[in-house]
Amino acid sequence: MALDEILLHSSGAPVLRCYRWLRPCVSFGYFGAFEEVSRRWPNWEHVRRWTGGGMVEHGTDFTYTLAVPRDHELTRLNAAESYRIIHGAVAVALRRSAGAAVALSGEGVAAKSNACFENPVRNDVLVDGRKVAGGAQRRMAQGLLHQGSIQLPPGSGEFGAALGEALAEKVVLGQFTAEEMAEAEKIAKEKYGSEEWMRRY
Repeated sequence: MALDEILLHSSGAPVLRCYRWLRPCVSFGYFGAFEEVSRRWPNWEHVRRWTGGGMVEHGTDFTYTLAVPRDHELTRLNAAESYRIIHGAVAVALRRSAGAAVALSGEGVAAKSNACFENPVRNDVLVDGRKVAGGAQRRMAQGLLHQGSIQLPPGSGEFGAALGEALAEKVVLGQFTAEEMAEAEKIAKEKYGSEEWMRRY
């Protein structure tokens, strides 16, 4: 979460970050109720996201973040349209790397719970009618942050490359600087790892 925040504040061009989880964890949206999360997953680690959305189980999923600076055309679109474009790229990447029969969902149905993957909304990614990819966004003065999870676990490298190619005509590999890593560790400790942040709602 801290690295994603660093990306939004520092990148002058759209940046795609792909990652996995070392152990099972549940992330939940900025306005999510901590007590509900801890009650449903009592023995899991938890983290409150900077973006919205519901509760997401992590462990075997493929997770990604797209940080888009404020002067990029994607930030000028409304949330529904930017969500559609990003998930359209996810669908293309899934077809290329996993050979999956993918579709984007139509209008959402009534929510069953606060669990993200139990509730398809418009333009979520479906395979055989089942939601396999969802995401959440946050817009700030610095730009747009989109965090997504894909519950069909394709190979990290292969799918990450396919997603990058589906999102942009040109992809340049990069890495965090030592200064960015140090700042992220500070943010992780003081913000995302704090009880105040975790239990704010």
